Amino acid sequence: MYNKVTLLGHLTRDVELRYTPSGTAVANTAIATSKKFKKQDGSSAEEVCFIDLAFFGRSAEVSKMFDTLLSENADDINVVNNTTY
Repeated sequence: MYNKVTLLGHLTRDVELRYTPSGTAVANTAIATSKKFKKQDGSSAEEVCFIDLAFFGRSAEVSKMFDTLLSENADDINVVNNTTY
């Protein structure tokens, strides 16, 4: 079985990179995504969803490198995760 998740949003905090005692890289950050819609009365509304993210191994190290690039240029991020089980 194969699952794919794609998240697009704005970084809400810098990537925090740390290492476990066994040497595995772990990075934590968060993104915010929003959805615009019309209410039943016809007025516009916006809903924001905050999502915590954790990366492990090489993905954690790469996310920290991209965080440095993003902080200088933009704050949008696109996260794609492929999972096989």
